Amino acid sequence: MATLRLTLLISFLLGLALLTAPRDADGALVRGTVTILHCRTEYMACASYRQRCAECVAICKKAQTSPMPVSATSAMLYCKQLV
Repeated sequence: MATLRLTLLISFLLGLALLTAPRDADGALVRGTVTILHCRTEYMACASYRQRCAECVAICKKAQTSPMPVSATSAMLYCKQLV
């Protein structure tokens, strides 16, 4: 009987959480995340194939204002060496 009550309580709380959640919740990425992802893509092309290194420098320089500036700076410096 206690197991049934616990199951009903959990299902009630999950249902209540579902009904009270906002419908217009914003699922956008954190500001600057797209630029750091673009920087990583260009970094991989530059590091692996030695292509698009100039683009890597430009994009990673722009990504230094993102939430992860240290990784963007290190990627930019590495790409700058290969240009």
